[in-house]
Amino acid sequence: MERHEFVFDAVLDDDVSNDKVYNETVEPIIPAIFQRTKATCFAYGQTGSGKTYTMQPLPLKASQDILRLIHYTYRSQGFQLFVSFFEIYGGKLFDLLNKKRKLCMREDGKQQVCIVGLQEYRVSDVEMIKELIERGNACRSTGTTGANEESSRSHAILQLAIKKVVEGKESSRVVGKLSFIDLAGSERGADTTDNDKQTRIEGAEINKSLLALKECIRALDNDQVHIPFRGSKLTEVLRDSFIGNSRTVMISCISPNSGSCEHTLNTLRYADRVKSLSKVGTKKDDPLPPASNMRESSPGPPLSNLDYCDASDELKRYGLKKTAQDDSLLSNISRVPSGRFVTQGPLPYLNHVNEPSRSSAKGNGYELSEEGSEPDIPLQKSSRAPTNSTSSIDGTRKTATQMQWKSTPEVHANGLDADDVLDALLKEEEDLVIAHRKQVQESITILREEMKLLEEADQPGNQLDEYITRMSFIISKKAAGLMNLQARLARFQQCLSEQNVLVNQSDL
Repeated sequence: MERHEFVFDAVLDDDVSNDKVYNETVEPIIPAIFQRTKATCFAYGQTGSGKTYTMQPLPLKASQDILRLIHYTYRSQGFQLFVSFFEIYGGKLFDLLNKKRKLCMREDGKQQVCIVGLQEYRVSDVEMIKELIERGNACRSTGTTGANEESSRSHAILQLAIKKVVEGKESSRVVGKLSFIDLAGSERGADTTDNDKQTRIEGAEINKSLLALKECIRALDNDQVHIPFRGSKLTEVLRDSFIGNSRTVMISCISPNSGSCEHTLNTLRYADRVKSLSKVGTKKDDPLPPASNMRESSPGPPLSNLDYCDASDELKRYGLKKTAQDDSLLSNISRVPSGRFVTQGPLPYLNHVNEPSRSSAKGNGYELSEEGSEPDIPLQKSSRAPTNSTSSIDGTRKTATQMQWKSTPEVHANGLDADDVLDALLKEEEDLVIAHRKQVQESITILREEMKLLEEADQPGNQLDEYITRMSFIISKKAAGLMNLQARLARFQQCLSEQNVLVNQSDL
């Protein structure tokens, strides 16, 4: 039988009181946070070893001592206590005191980690802190695993920040901060055989973040130049706990069961390595390069924070007109008996038709009007004109900047005159506009579905299979609608080309 010896600052039995745990762990570091120190207390161990149970009473007892020092010892300093509570789930941050709103992690110019959008509450009594902690714990992500029926599936971080209010300014300066971190339990792959896919993904993300924490501790222990704090969101949050003016307390929770012997040994080795950092932890400077030389790696705000808008606002957002205005487009088109049509405004859907030239075209026997909107009817040619002049005139009738307009109703090859052809053309255009408007309305509906799907995907515990199925259906629906609209547009363009309304592109 192998024997291993470990030396720690304190060893607490399973029947000790909460006061005893607090006096041995957190109480000695309370005065230090008033001296510009960032203190951290976190619990580590396998799942089901009692981390959450051990951490629950510590923030309340710490807040009692902090408020007592603020009201009595430092009552003339203008200190105030602020509370914030968030969790790290699946590599994402969620505010437990603000309906699990998604947060972003940023790094300022002083290489200090800042949680963008995190809601803080100024507190003055312990009861308010207790209420906030209970509210946050109720929103925390938990689940059932093969090793624990009620396992914490996220890392929870409760921060007690002491700030000094500057007179005449709304902002406040952080004096010190005490963070309580309840880490999610580590799991072996052999213990997750009965878990579903989502639970296994959660376990893999938890083990990944804990491994990143172990790599940072190993790098600090080996006095390496580069410390991989950016390996996970957890290590970015804990970065202040291992560098600079910091104090850290690690509570290792172990299980006395014989089946947990391997887990217990790993936890003890983990804690022993962290304890060895105390010899050099205060001498280390920040090993990371200046912030100006580093590339920003944090993600942007989520789309799920966007507010929904009504249909009219969405139409304006994409540069579209309202339905009432679209309905009046066809009313601006009036047909004349000669087979030509004039418009009282521009044709928005016939933007490929070039305007006739303003210059006179003497070769084809008629002149364009000053407005350039329609040609004058050519005068009757003299009967004494040579018979071979017709071919020369017809040869110059087509130009790159003119359209051929039929001046008299002629019978086409399909047996329809110009009026019937124009009626069919206008009907086809009307159908195209209606189809376009319908596609826009469907796109707005699909956009709302996508926004809702993204919002659900950002929530902890979302089902990956359901997300993929719904996203595939939405994409197929969008593609089908666009293909139908594109086919109708191609058919209308072909109709225009056949009726000589579009200019031959090769002549441009």
